[in-house]
Amino acid sequence: MFNGWKTYSGILIAATPTLAGLFGYNVSAGFDVEASENINDLILLLGSAIAIYGRLVAQSKGWFAKN
Repeated sequence: MFNGWKTYSGILIAATPTLAGLFGYNVSAGFDVEASENINDLILLLGSAIAIYGRLVAQSKGWFAKN
C-alpha cells in the first residue's frame, strides 16, 4: 500500500530547491534535513496509526491474550 513512500519523499525533497529556484525563491540551507525529518516523522505516525487500527479490528486475540 505504501511501497516507495520514502523514495518519493526523497525525490520531492531533492527536487524542491531546484524547482523553487526556477520560480525565483531561495531555499534555506537546512531545508533538506528538516523536511526529511518531518516527512519521516509523518510516515512513522501514519504507519503507527495503521498498525493500531489493524490491531483493533483484527479477529484474533493476539499472542498474549488470556484464555
